[in-house]
Amino acid sequence: MTEEFPEQYREGLRLFNDEEFFECHEVLEELWSETVGADRKFLQGLIQAAVALFHFGNENFGGAKKLYLSAHKNLDLFGDEFMGIQLSLFLLDFRQCFQELLDNTEAYPTTVGIRDELVPKIRYVSEGQRS
Repeated sequence: MTEEFPEQYREGLRLFNDEEFFECHEVLEELWSETVGADRKFLQGLIQAAVALFHFGNENFGGAKKLYLSAHKNLDLFGDEFMGIQLSLFLLDFRQCFQELLDNTEAYPTTVGIRDELVPKIRYVSEGQRS
């Protein structure tokens, strides 16, 4: 599925799907620092998504919302599929996970929390449909 991509990228995606968001951020940030062009912006968006979920899980709602918005803005540039993943599907799931927080108008939300069943997973583009 993603064999043609660097090991760090594949490891970062694995960590993301294992909900090891801080570790995912660390691995992808190392790759990001060595990357140029559009892939760099894409990796930045994935890193921001991981950190947004990390903050959400730790009830840092301000940081979570800010990073969600940045991640969505960066990743939305890349269409339905990019670097072997189903990006549009991920962005839908990502938004659904954050919707309650995005809709909340409290300065310091007390009724919001990350819901395990809504934490997004990265799904891979099937063979023959790679971007």
